[in-house]
Amino acid sequence: MIDSLTAPARSAEASNVFDRIRQLYPTLAKQQRAIADLVLERGLETAFLSTTQIGEESGTSAATVVRFTQLLGFEKFADFADELHELVLAGKRPMSQLKASLEAAGSGGFPTLSEGLRHEAEGLAALANLQQDDSFAEAVRLLCAARRIRVTGARSAYALANYTGFLLREMVDNVRYFPAGAEDAFEILETGEEEDVLLVISFRRYARNSLRLAEFAAKRGVRVIVLTDVRASPLVPLADVALFAPTITPFYSYVAPMAVLNALVWGFARAKGDSLLRAFERRQQMLLEQKVFI
Repeated sequence: MIDSLTAPARSAEASNVFDRIRQLYPTLAKQQRAIADLVLERGLETAFLSTTQIGEESGTSAATVVRFTQLLGFEKFADFADELHELVLAGKRPMSQLKASLEAAGSGGFPTLSEGLRHEAEGLAALANLQQDDSFAEAVRLLCAARRIRVTGARSAYALANYTGFLLREMVDNVRYFPAGAEDAFEILETGEEEDVLLVISFRRYARNSLRLAEFAAKRGVRVIVLTDVRASPLVPLADVALFAPTITPFYSYVAPMAVLNALVWGFARAKGDSLLRAFERRQQMLLEQKVFI
């Protein structure tokens, strides 16, 4: 067992905090392993937990958490949290990330499809580590109970809002989707009540219109579901439920958010059950009769 007060130098082979934990894991004491298990299971979400929260959730103490981070080579817990925050934010500046990627590639030739897919797979793996099942279930519950569903986003995020709204409206009639910057956006939400739900999709850099609409809806008692990138997002304090989809690819990508939204639509359909299936079949029959499809 390594003395927790004599923190080793960070190994050059360990590229990030998770690698260092895995390296040291066989040498850890029981309480240290409990903390390590929590950090590895919760992944980047740990960046937003305090020493007290990590201690409580791992069955240890805040002091043990601090000593654990010192064992990893951090002078203080804040340094540990900062490194996790850097990992969380690694993909939140898409254009600068792309620039860095291009500079690193130099004259190495064209990128391959396999390389791009590998980055996306790594992003989805990071998403899976966030452990959001409880929040996801609550979001599905709110959507199913909603009298009216509104979906919005600004700039490129509106493409996600349009996609999600379209799929939901294929299943139920109480859905409307619109750009956060639409002229009548506030009018759409003006009559909102507690039985209504607003799904807001926004990522860094956060669009002011999306934030204003979320504030407007929350003041009227509308239940707000937010899909964003990190807990530091300005939309999170306005949310009844917040879902996260960090992007860690070196290029602009909405694959992780799309995965969350696809799962949300799927969960909504599953929760609605047979009644939704009958309505869906009736609509599909109508579309076939009207020769909408070739």
